[in-house]
Amino acid sequence: TTLTTIRLPIDKDTKELAGIPFAVLVSPLSKYSPLTSSDLHVSSTNPSHFPRCASCMAYPSPFVTFNPSGWTCPLCSENNTTIPSRWSTPTLREKATELIAPYIEFPLNEPQSLRICYLAVVDITSDARTLEIIKESLSALVKSLNPSSFVAIVLLSDEMGIFDLKSSIPHVRHIPFLPPDERIDITDIIGPDSHIGVEIGLHEMNIMLAIESIPSFAHLGVKPEYEETVFNKRGYGPLHSLLLQYFNSQNSSNPSPTPQNPNPPTKNLYKIINFISGPPDYGIGNIHEVNNDISSSGSSTALEGIRTAEDSIYKYIGKEYGRLGITADQYIISSRYCSLFLYKYLSTFSGGIIKIYDDLENCLLPQDIYRFNTKTNSSNNETTIQDDSMEDEAWQGMLRVRTSKHLEPFNNRKGTHGALIQDKVYPNIYTTPFARTGTVYTFDLVHTRRQGLPKRKPTTLQVAWKYYSPKKGWNLRVCTIQSKMGDNREQVWLGTGIGETFYVIVNKVCRSILSECSVAEGKDSIRNWLTLLLYNYNDHYFWVSRNKSRRSNTAPSPSVDVTWDRIESTDKQKELQLLNRMVFGFLHSKFLSFSDSDSAPLQSETTDELVYYMTMMGHLDYAELKNLVYPTCYTFKEVDNKLELDQIGMGLSKKNVVDSGGAVFLVDGGEDIVVMGRKGVGAGWKGGKVKEMVGKLKEGKRWVVRVWWVKEGEEGEERFWGKMVEDKGEGYDAWIEGVGKEVLEMKTVG
Repeated sequence: TTLTTIRLPIDKDTKELAGIPFAVLVSPLSKYSPLTSSDLHVSSTNPSHFPRCASCMAYPSPFVTFNPSGWTCPLCSENNTTIPSRWSTPTLREKATELIAPYIEFPLNEPQSLRICYLAVVDITSDARTLEIIKESLSALVKSLNPSSFVAIVLLSDEMGIFDLKSSIPHVRHIPFLPPDERIDITDIIGPDSHIGVEIGLHEMNIMLAIESIPSFAHLGVKPEYEETVFNKRGYGPLHSLLLQYFNSQNSSNPSPTPQNPNPPTKNLYKIINFISGPPDYGIGNIHEVNNDISSSGSSTALEGIRTAEDSIYKYIGKEYGRLGITADQYIISSRYCSLFLYKYLSTFSGGIIKIYDDLENCLLPQDIYRFNTKTNSSNNETTIQDDSMEDEAWQGMLRVRTSKHLEPFNNRKGTHGALIQDKVYPNIYTTPFARTGTVYTFDLVHTRRQGLPKRKPTTLQVAWKYYSPKKGWNLRVCTIQSKMGDNREQVWLGTGIGETFYVIVNKVCRSILSECSVAEGKDSIRNWLTLLLYNYNDHYFWVSRNKSRRSNTAPSPSVDVTWDRIESTDKQKELQLLNRMVFGFLHSKFLSFSDSDSAPLQSETTDELVYYMTMMGHLDYAELKNLVYPTCYTFKEVDNKLELDQIGMGLSKKNVVDSGGAVFLVDGGEDIVVMGRKGVGAGWKGGKVKEMVGKLKEGKRWVVRVWWVKEGEEGEERFWGKMVEDKGEGYDAWIEGVGKEVLEMKTVG
């Protein structure tokens, strides 16, 4: 959990004048080292025994103050008189002087256990090459999961097929897709008490045999010429309607714990992994019906069509999945149109991810599936991945945001993933079916009183996160942040976190493009934001220099500064200069590279790409976003015939690279890594410190990335020069000069 600025604007006016979004970003599964319960000497694992505040129910933190009669809550100032003996106050008091914003982690002994089943939906209308990739991915999934995990396989075509994985002879139970006015009860076929999945450790051989036996659509009697077409009888809507019916029946048979029944049966949770290669074109919710609805509504462009589809069945199913605690991932394996604007709903409302693999010859989906699930499911030391790079998953999450009474958190739907559901009774409580490492939720912070925040007292914010982890079981995380005030704009800027600020701005722009504005308007909005920010900066220092000139009898500086040179801290200057470059990089990135998307037809690859990049924000963290729009460059120089790391970060232009004198350059672009050796570099340039850095960066990625080794002046060098963000468009220097002219015009007007 972090803030866009650690110096909170003292009132609304200061916030407006600073121009920085005032928000808290919650990363429920961040990898920061925790302050564990052992550090606090809390021996009980029952949260009802914690010394919580009697007034606001805040959890313990290093920021409480002690007095002879008890302790004072840092959020609501309530004086609590009782300190349970299991809370070691001297240890806590000592920690309070050493830690700034730790989180506390408590294991919980919940009576109800959860059983997670990985349900794979296989699109067998795919062509032969795509189906082989899907089979390889399924095999990788089974090998990566713990033996205690459950797996189910469902086939998608013009009917639903469910593999009987308990049988040593693979066979499929077929369920037809009936017209909407006819209803089939899926539990009549599966059985009301039957679980659709099987435990890997007991049935691994059956599962692998079933994967090998998955048929292609052509083998089911379809004419071969249809195998290569886009539209191929893909009943995605009917299949998920039947799955939803099954999940509802499972949910009703698995009650929650009650005083009368404290140990109910194991509750089943599902992660649906959809392997899709085309649009839904059969049965309810098929693309032809959706296109007709869009046409009849008068929508003529891609963005209008996307917004009209808000009423589709997929949005309803996605919301129901979220309510039931089910998550759905979408893996699109195709270079053709797939109507991603419909598929996205099942993921965005359930906490799932969306990934497109459009290069079938170099498809990394099997490797991604194996790597990601190995990280999230390895709970022992047998894995080759280090513990500090482990991913984690959170199921059945409940998030509670508490603030001092002078602030109020506000969850802007345009600035967060759709899986976060606000409680109808308690507005500061949110639930989410699923979250993973990298998931970020944003909350705008609003001043609740006219006079702003108290000057002499720090403001405290606390986030509590209860969830189920496949690694740790039920868990509770509590993060408490305490910040001082920013009395003026400069103090707010000095406390600004560049990555967090950029994340909030980009997140809101992407959500706005999908919901209300065009791509061109989205581009204008982020440029206008930076222009206004620089205007506020110049306005502030104009008045500062004017006051100084009155005292010294000199004229104030009339020039416009767009490089933040007047900020006193050199480090903060560099950070804010990077913010300028990140905005330029975002405007010229693939996120907004759709010059004709506002008028593009709905049924086009352009629409799929637009939706894909706009929805990526749901599962990117700050560092991943930064590298996607403005890659990090590592420069190596030759010292005594050895390559040594010289610097990290530089202006990404060809001129800067040539002038730097480096022998080898490594660029981390988020989705890939490119290493270029300059002309004349020694023969061993791919080894040593360079190879070590490449390995370190790859290990830190959640997904498999390709590494490209190129040599200056030889084939493939354009992969490296293509990462030079500042050479795109009119060039960064010309662009920032244009922004400066706009700032000057604003100053002139007044």
